[in-house]
Amino acid sequence: VGIDEATGKYYVLTDRFSDRVQAWMYNPSTQKYDDEPLLAHPEYSIGGLVLGTQPSNFNKVLGYVVDGPTREVTFIEPQMQGIHAMLKKAFPGQSVNINGYNDTLSRVLFSASSAQNPPSYHVLLDRKSIVTLGSQRPWISEKDIGEQRWVTYPARDGLNIPAILDLPVGWKAGDAPLPTIIHPHGGPWARDNMGWDASGWVPFLTSRGYAVLRPQYRGSTDLGRKLWLAGDAQWGEKMQDDLTWGVKHLVDQGIVDGKRVAIMGGSYGGYAT
Repeated sequence: VGIDEATGKYYVLTDRFSDRVQAWMYNPSTQKYDDEPLLAHPEYSIGGLVLGTQPSNFNKVLGYVVDGPTREVTFIEPQMQGIHAMLKKAFPGQSVNINGYNDTLSRVLFSASSAQNPPSYHVLLDRKSIVTLGSQRPWISEKDIGEQRWVTYPARDGLNIPAILDLPVGWKAGDAPLPTIIHPHGGPWARDNMGWDASGWVPFLTSRGYAVLRPQYRGSTDLGRKLWLAGDAQWGEKMQDDLTWGVKHLVDQGIVDGKRVAIMGGSYGGYAT
């Protein structure tokens, strides 16, 4: 994913040494990796490195991405780290992504979003004032969008399946079980992340009283090699069990009304439907 100009080594993202993707340094002259990973996370894969794009920081590692439930950026370069922390404080509870900047950092283009907030776009001027440019779906109120959870459940064969569960506003444990939509992603070599659902289907459904479960069934990517390869030759078989056992789990927990469950999706999600 890049080259360290000082040493000539490559920045490599690989799951060769772990079930999760790690960042390693690779020496093309000796054709060997370093003895230890450059960057690793105990639970999730490293999803990328943030490299500088301006003359003063070009090709320098400014931060990294963790492919957890939410795709999170962490900056290690002090100036970018400070700006990112300031912007997150200005938008509490939202993910903040820095999309562009000039060389002096007097102008920083960024976006903010969450499960309840469609992406909005802003410019930070002189590290002091924020100018809002606009947002997606500005008519949506965050008060209409309910809670989002990262959950796991055992599949039919015992494999742990992660999933995103979205609930209507105000629902709490002990309330009547909910009508529910199972919404498998496409691919199947893909995955869902927590945060705003760009398709709009999830907030549309939860705002109308449905729960939505998005299973990261076996064959999903970026959640470990074991889960990914477990989908080989299992279309319509164990991959399908992963969906139905998600329903079973939520019915057992009293969240889902087992008599009012539907399924919808596109691409592989359409095949599964």
